[in-house]
Amino acid sequence: SVDRIKYLHRPNLEDNLVLAGKVTYVGRSSMEIHMKAQAEWSDAPFMESTFTFVARDPDTGRAAQINPLKVSGPEQEALFDMGAKRDAARKEARKLAKESAVGRPLDSRAMKTAHALMAEA
Repeated sequence: SVDRIKYLHRPNLEDNLVLAGKVTYVGRSSMEIHMKAQAEWSDAPFMESTFTFVARDPDTGRAAQINPLKVSGPEQEALFDMGAKRDAARKEARKLAKESAVGRPLDSRAMKTAHALMAEA
């Protein structure tokens, strides 16, 4: 999945473009990859993105365990920690979505939130 694409500025399409990436977090069956795109002559990226990939067992279609990421150095440790926090947030969001009120009547708090959102639209 694409977690985020941050478009920083418009590239010159006549330049040679370089796409680079690194694995920043690995869980039991998922990995987070941070990518950036920049002109060959520049150190400043024009686009940054974060992707999450999940390994699947080809026979069962279920999540498959992957090798852990060997983290070394403070920068990699910080990236890994941020990735772990994003992973926990994704899992919490999935849990809340499963427990959501879809198909059930809204309680008073949810009704107020829905009305507020409709008023903003």
